Amino acid sequence: MFITGIVEGFYGRQWSWQARRDYAPLLARWGLNSYLYCPKGDVHLRRQWWQPWPQAEQQELAGLARHYRAAGLNFGVGLSPYALYQHYGGQERRRLREKLARLDDLGGNLLAILFDDMPGACRDLAERQVEILEDVRQWSGAEHLLMCPTYYSYDPQLQSYFGKMPEHYWEALGAGVSAEIAIMWTGNEVCAKTVAASDLTGITALLGRAPLLWDNYPVNDGAKASQFLHLEPLPGRDSGLRQALSGHLCNPMNQAYLSAYPLAGLARLY
Repeated sequence: MFITGIVEGFYGRQWSWQARRDYAPLLARWGLNSYLYCPKGDVHLRRQWWQPWPQAEQQELAGLARHYRAAGLNFGVGLSPYALYQHYGGQERRRLREKLARLDDLGGNLLAILFDDMPGACRDLAERQVEILEDVRQWSGAEHLLMCPTYYSYDPQLQSYFGKMPEHYWEALGAGVSAEIAIMWTGNEVCAKTVAASDLTGITALLGRAPLLWDNYPVNDGAKASQFLHLEPLPGRDSGLRQALSGHLCNPMNQAYLSAYPLAGLARLY
């Protein structure tokens, strides 16, 4: 399946539950097929990932999953088990398995394991992440599995923020991660101004599969970007991307309804 739609993966002010529901008919009308819920502000997905959601929030998420599935769309959650790879023992494995069971209870069919924006200067980083992902593959009931590496772009700012990338990290991921798991990539930069099919040749060879594009447009959660609204419909994206990717998800703005303008460009592209 070629996955297209929204990855709600930004920092700062989150969308309302109503806004999230309102995008289901829009995505269906546009011919897009997926919504991935993973706002950085949801502590129950990131810093306190093993903790259950409060009952009201769990009910909202389960209702959101039903809403999208009833519309014939994929829905899922992006779990960011913060720096879990630094110590992955018996307690951590139990916590992960329990969390995956709660995610299955939501009723979605997508699951992403996100290692982005975490410390990465760890010699066996890829091997530990592969171990976690293999457990996820065995324990999760999700139909479609995705993962985001700690180093998800060639952009040098990732190593300046999160430490030096271990040697052969991408090759080790490609060799170790099951072929049924899509690997996310943001392009040549974290927030790429353009993305062409030719940009993806190198990383496709390293990962041994076509990546799934986590497109950081029109997102505007950064210190500079938050001063602007990005309303142009997905500029600078190559019409030949369909043959170079396994999917394309756009990370929207904090402004939910204004994001419809640029997100409509994803539908036009495909």
